[in-house]
Amino acid sequence: MSAPAAQQTLFKDLAADLPDQHQAEFFQNLHEAGISPNDVELARLLRALQLYKQRTSRLHRAATDLRWSAGHSFHDGERAACP
Repeated sequence: MSAPAAQQTLFKDLAADLPDQHQAEFFQNLHEAGISPNDVELARLLRALQLYKQRTSRLHRAATDLRWSAGHSFHDGERAACP
């Protein structure tokens, strides 16, 4: 396998564990930033950013769900106090 082909495979491997939406964003960002197969370290940093965004998005969603459920809890017909 040639070096550019191996590096393109690396890009695909870097995105393999990202959800489809984040994979698309990863490859779009690679293209927009002009990151070529020779810029492997930049691609790894971009992947780390995508993982960070994915995790913070999940945490935000979970916190929102928790706040919502805490605000809609009922005890003896009264709305429970929200911390």
